[in-house]
Amino acid sequence: MLSQVLSTNIFKILSKKEKKIFFWLLFLMIFFGLVEAFTYSLVIPYLNVVIDPNRISSVQQLQPIIAYFNLQDPLSLVALISVIFLSLYTFKIITQLILQYWINKFPYDVARHNMKLLYWHYLGLSYELFLKKNHKHMMKVLTQSIPRLSFLLIAQLSFYSSLITSCCLIAILLFKQFLFSLIMLSVIGGVGVFLYYFFKSRQKQAGNDYENGTADFYKTGLESFQLIKEIKLFNKITYFQNVMGAVSDKVTGSLKVSSFLSAVPGIVMEYVVILFLVGVVYVLMLFVNQPQVYGTLFIFYAIVGRRLLSCLGIMIANKSSIENLKPSLNAIYKELVNQDTDKAYNNDLLIQPIKSFDVISFDNISFSYNKKNDVLKSISLDIKCNNSIAFVGPSGSGKSTLLDLFLSFLSPDSGQFLVDGNPIKSLEGLWPKIGYVPQMMTVLDDTLARNIAFGVDIIDEEKLNRVIKMAHLDDVLANLKLGVNTVLGDRGIQLSGGQQQRVAIARALYLEPDILVLDEATSSLDSVTEKHIANSIARMKGQLTIIVIAHRLSTVKDFDCIYVLDKGKLVGQGNHDSLEISNSIYKSLVALDKQ
Repeated sequence: MLSQVLSTNIFKILSKKEKKIFFWLLFLMIFFGLVEAFTYSLVIPYLNVVIDPNRISSVQQLQPIIAYFNLQDPLSLVALISVIFLSLYTFKIITQLILQYWINKFPYDVARHNMKLLYWHYLGLSYELFLKKNHKHMMKVLTQSIPRLSFLLIAQLSFYSSLITSCCLIAILLFKQFLFSLIMLSVIGGVGVFLYYFFKSRQKQAGNDYENGTADFYKTGLESFQLIKEIKLFNKITYFQNVMGAVSDKVTGSLKVSSFLSAVPGIVMEYVVILFLVGVVYVLMLFVNQPQVYGTLFIFYAIVGRRLLSCLGIMIANKSSIENLKPSLNAIYKELVNQDTDKAYNNDLLIQPIKSFDVISFDNISFSYNKKNDVLKSISLDIKCNNSIAFVGPSGSGKSTLLDLFLSFLSPDSGQFLVDGNPIKSLEGLWPKIGYVPQMMTVLDDTLARNIAFGVDIIDEEKLNRVIKMAHLDDVLANLKLGVNTVLGDRGIQLSGGQQQRVAIARALYLEPDILVLDEATSSLDSVTEKHIANSIARMKGQLTIIVIAHRLSTVKDFDCIYVLDKGKLVGQGNHDSLEISNSIYKSLVALDKQ
C-alpha cells in the first residue's frame, strides 16, 4: 500500500523537505497506534480491578508501586490504578492531538507551496507558450484543483493513520480473544472491502464530473461577464442562465454524490458492529455462565470495537474520497511535470544582460505561428540608440509580431539579432530598460497610483506627479474623489478607453525607461489628447529610444526612421517626406489618415 503511494503522482509532486515530513508523520502514526493499542489493552485489567479490588494483590507488576506508596486500602489502590490509567489515556490524547495537527497542517502547506510553484511556472512560461495555454483552465487549476490537493492529502494521511491504528487494535483484540475477534474482523473486513469496491467507480466518476464541471463553470462564467453587453442587447440572458444552470447542476450533483457515498460506509459498518456485539453477548450468555466475564468482555469490545469501527469508517470514507479527488491531482501533476517547461524571467543565468547599445539589428529574421505560413519574411532593419522608430503598414502586415520579436516575447524561426554587430540569442536583456504601452491596457482593481507605479510597494510621489502630467491625466485626476488614491474598479470601469491608454503611458514613463515602446497606444485617444501625447513624446526625442506602431501617421511625421511593412515583408524605410514621395503603400496610408 505504501509503495503505491510512493509511486503515485501525489508523492512525485512533494519536495524533498515535504517527503521527509511525510515519513516523519508515518513514524508518528506508528507511535500513536502503539500507544493507543497499549492503552486499550489495559481496559480489561482495569475493569477487573475496579470490579474486584482484591485481584490487585495477584498482579505482580503492581507490587513495587503498592510497596512504594504503602497502599493497603483497596479504594486507595483502585484510585492509584485509575490515576495511572488516566495518565496513559491523557498521553494518548496529547499524542493524538499532535498527530491530528500535523495531518491537517502538512496538506495545506503542500497546497500553498504548489500553488506558488504553479503560479510561478505560469508566469515563467515564454510568451509563445503562454498564448497556447487555456487561461480559464489555468485559473481553474489554481483556484479549484490546488485546494482539492490539500483534501486529498488529508484523506491519504487520515487513511494511513487509521490503518496503522486499526492494525494495532486488531493485534490487541486477537491477543485477548482470538476466536471471537477473528470472526468479528472477518465479517467487518468483508463488509468494508465490499463497500469500498462497490463505491470506488462511483466516487471516481463523481470526481471526474467535478473537474469537468468546474472547468465549464469558469469558462461560462468568465465568458458571460466579458460578453455582458452582447448578452443584454441580443436578449441572451435566458440562454446563459440555462447553460450555467446545467453546469451548476453537474458540479453540485457530483459533490452531493461524493458526500453521500463517503458517509454510507461508516453508517453500515456501525450497524454491522452492533449486530456482532449483540450476537457475542447472546453467545456468551448461552455458553458462559459468568456475567462478570462476558460483562467485562462486552465493555472491552464496545470500547475497542467502537474505536476500531471509527478507524475502519474513516479508512473506507477516505479511500473513496481519494478516488474522487484523484482527477484534481492528475490535473496538477500534468501542469507541473508533463507540460512544456520554459525559462523564467528571473533566471539571470538564462538572460544575457544588454547594458548599452549603439544599434540593434534584425538580420534576415523570419517568423511563423505554428511553423506554418510565414508572418514575417526575411526582415532586416536597424534600431539606433536614442532614435525614434515607427512601424507602419496595413492591418495584418506583421507590425505587432515584429514588435513582439523585438521584445523577445516570440523567438524567430530563422535569422538572428545583432547588438553592435555581435550576435545575441535573445533581446530579453533589454527588458529592465523598456517602458511598454500595449494596444489593450489592463487596469488593476486598485488605486490610480498603484496602477501607474506598477508592481512596487513604495511609490515615489514626485515621479508619480511628473508622469501624470506627461501623460495628460490631470483632467482624469480632477474628477476622481480621492485623487491618485481612488480605486479604479474591475477592469478600470471608471475610466474611458482613452483614459486607460493614458494610464498605460504613465505606467511606462514611471519606469524612466531607456526605450519607450508604444503598440498603437494612442488609438483610443481623441485628436486633441493624442496631439498632447505626441508633443510629450517629441520632447523626449534624443533622450531615449522610441519605438512606435503608429495608428495615425501624423504622430510619427518627425520620427528619425519609419519602416513600412506589407504582407510580412519590409517594403520601405526612411523619413516621412521621403516615403511619401517614393513608397506607394505609405502614400496610401497618408491618404487614409487625412480622411
